[in-house]
Amino acid sequence: MKGSVKKLHPAVRDILHMGLYQLLELDKIPDSAAVNESVRLARKNRPPGCEKVVKARLRKAARSKDTPTQPPSLEDN
Repeated sequence: MKGSVKKLHPAVRDILHMGLYQLLELDKIPDSAAVNESVRLARKNRPPGCEKVVKARLRKAARSKDTPTQPPSLEDN
């Protein structure tokens, strides 16, 4: 996605952090529940339209959480 997370409203960043924690660290919470609850919080508490950003970022994280990533090479630094 385009844009920086740093430019988001602080409360929206907090909602994203909580949603990501639920997705990546808590095994008993279904991915759909973590995304839906985060979107509900964003819709209820923050600027209009931010729920779309929350939903997009968390759904992308949910899709890619089981995909192994290659660690950065030490030679690239």
